[in-house]
Amino acid sequence: MTSESAHPLGATHPLALAPVTGPASSVDGFVRQFLRNLNYERGVALSASTSNDRYIAFATTVRDYLMARWLEDQKRQRDAQAKGVAYLSAEYLLGRQLDNNLLATGLSDIASEAMAACGIDI
Repeated sequence: MTSESAHPLGATHPLALAPVTGPASSVDGFVRQFLRNLNYERGVALSASTSNDRYIAFATTVRDYLMARWLEDQKRQRDAQAKGVAYLSAEYLLGRQLDNNLLATGLSDIASEAMAACGIDI
């Protein structure tokens, strides 16, 4: 099977065919992704950011790590033609979810060090 036929849209660029990878699981990788989200998603420099800007950029950074895992899991499920069950709950606490997501990704220590390096106490 060629790479062209492997992609449902017929993509041929190597980056379009490569597996999805998350940001680097290191302090530098987390800082890089956090600043990218702060600068390009929030449109603000760290020195001019509000606590809300930093929170949104931080939460988005954690989401970025989760998305790579989620996309890989989706691919595995499609390849296995697995069936799924979904549950939707209207009662959730965003702050608690963020902390749980840090634990689930194993990023608690990395995130703390990364934010401390940016002068932010989480």
